[in-house]
Amino acid sequence: MARFSYDGFKAAENVLGRMTRQGVRRLLEKGGEVAVGWWTRNIEDKRHSRTGEMLRSVGTTAFRENLDGGSIEVYPLETDSKGARNATKAYVTNYGHGGERGPKSGDRFITGNTKAAERVVYAAMEEEHLRIIAEARNGGK
Repeated sequence: MARFSYDGFKAAENVLGRMTRQGVRRLLEKGGEVAVGWWTRNIEDKRHSRTGEMLRSVGTTAFRENLDGGSIEVYPLETDSKGARNATKAYVTNYGHGGERGPKSGDRFITGNTKAAERVVYAAMEEEHLRIIAEARNGGK
């Protein structure tokens, strides 16, 4: 659904050299936290919550490290009380049922505004990055 990754802000690489694994993890966790808020607001604003199970299940996956940095994914996790995957419910609500037109064609509550989500998430990650730089300059305090 929503995936955010970090490859490094070029200007900050001059200050820190190579960002530590813990720094990358902090950035992504902060971005994931903001993205969870974005998801839940969208679900509430579009009234896509009958039981609240999908809404409450929105969360982040475990941090995955790779050569360029790492990644965390944000989407509705787990299954509801009936055994339906919450991510599948969000996907169908977003895209609709099998390409049908009309009331079941999906409202794009996830993919309709990804640029705004990216701006908010990347702003939070940049703010956290500046905090990490400040801590590095102050000897980790």
